[in-house]
Amino acid sequence: MNGIAAMGHNRNRKDGSEKESPSNTPLNTLPSTLPSTLTNALPIRPVILAGGRGTRLWPLSNTRLPKPFLRIFSKHSLLQNTLLRVSHMLPPVIVTHMDYREKVLEHCAEIGREPYKLILEPEGRNTNPAVLAAATVLKDEDAPILVMPSDHSMHPGAFYDFTRRLPCLDPADICLIGIQPHGPSPAFGYLEIGNVPGPDTLYTIKNFKEKPDLQTAQHYLHKGNYLWNSGFIYARALALLSAADTWCLPDMQAVQASVSGAKVTKESIFLNKDAYINAASISIDYAILEQCQYLKAALYNDDWNDVGTWAAMYQEITSSITGKRR
Repeated sequence: MNGIAAMGHNRNRKDGSEKESPSNTPLNTLPSTLPSTLTNALPIRPVILAGGRGTRLWPLSNTRLPKPFLRIFSKHSLLQNTLLRVSHMLPPVIVTHMDYREKVLEHCAEIGREPYKLILEPEGRNTNPAVLAAATVLKDEDAPILVMPSDHSMHPGAFYDFTRRLPCLDPADICLIGIQPHGPSPAFGYLEIGNVPGPDTLYTIKNFKEKPDLQTAQHYLHKGNYLWNSGFIYARALALLSAADTWCLPDMQAVQASVSGAKVTKESIFLNKDAYINAASISIDYAILEQCQYLKAALYNDDWNDVGTWAAMYQEITSSITGKRR
């Protein structure tokens, strides 16, 4: 893509290894409040969204066995692959429906990955309330969070390298992880990329458009300065809450009330239903990100598939057979 460089693999070396950019500021210092047992962890808190009701891959997935728990491409479920992919970070927060609490804990135990917290929704309200609930729980942490779906397919080594190269964030930064498009698709959000704002290797986002029609998507690709939105959000919890305060204050207040009124056990936070259902059922893309004027982006330039539809599933299976990955 014209004018857009990747923060993923740098292929300039003959052996394909990555060349470190002197302009990157690595996240290599842990907050002093973290336990000494985590001193080798990358100081980012993963927030894994494992909700949904299994409708998009029905009948393979369903309400009894939603997509995160499917074992499609390996002996591990999609959720387990995601947990293994973030094992170099701080222990994750997982947001899921309360009906799936035991299944999430079972899948975590199988691979020896204990979650930091389980945030349990009384009912699914899309991604905006889910992310705001996690941000509310984590608002006093120093570490930034990396929000991610639980059903994406990514090469673990490439993802490890990418996250190690993520720069430090300013307190108000909200950074989206972009994917170079492989064709016009109305299934993704599109990020219009501006120039690099200084030496931190993050790009400004001039405009965010969630799931345009096909003709508009074709126009974006013709212009050449657009990325797909991957659904990953890299930010401090307080930055997300500040944006919510501006763009969806009633929803944020409902979510915060559900957290303050939650039943809490050792690892689980059962959100208060009476408060939570007052938050609009809407994606964070529509509720906040399309409205923001100060978004940034980092380009992930390696294998990625959202495995969100049967078409994406076909693409992933075909890629694994042919070796030609997007």
